[in-house]
Amino acid sequence: MDISNRLHSRRKTLNLTLREAADKSGTTASTWLKWERGEIKTLKVNKIEGIAKALGVSPAWLMGWEEDPRNFANIEPSKEPDDTEIMIEAFDDSLIGIGITPGSTIYAVTDEAPQNGDYVVAIFRGDTIIRRYYDRGDYIEFRSENPSYETLFAESKDFKTTFICGKVVSYLRKL
Repeated sequence: MDISNRLHSRRKTLNLTLREAADKSGTTASTWLKWERGEIKTLKVNKIEGIAKALGVSPAWLMGWEEDPRNFANIEPSKEPDDTEIMIEAFDDSLIGIGITPGSTIYAVTDEAPQNGDYVVAIFRGDTIIRRYYDRGDYIEFRSENPSYETLFAESKDFKTTFICGKVVSYLRKL
């Protein structure tokens, strides 16, 4: 899918009008329509971030460099974390598939319940993990984004020692 199709598809998914998308991104409806029609073939670097934020996607997805449109970098962490925010350093390469490298800073919030498919910071069998979360009713599944790591399963016997610390909302990648 090219950029123009991504812009159009995502805008429609979010039920945004041309004007709403343009206003959110800091451009005009006319320019947005030209991007969607492919009349403007390139996006200026200074426009990509605003467009990505308007659509709630990562700049990498917008440009076609990654497949997952969810953007973990479009929510600005506050400068002074409070008791509803967690900052943790990614300590392994379990999320390398979505571009989170060891040493990246992960931001999570403790006041939002994770939904299936969200990334979480959790304590599992005594270890801190950062994984994709799936509540399966009688067990919880924690998936990595690296095929070298196995999927972890917290069964009912593990529920007393498994703790969801927070839902990941943003990250700052270490290059």
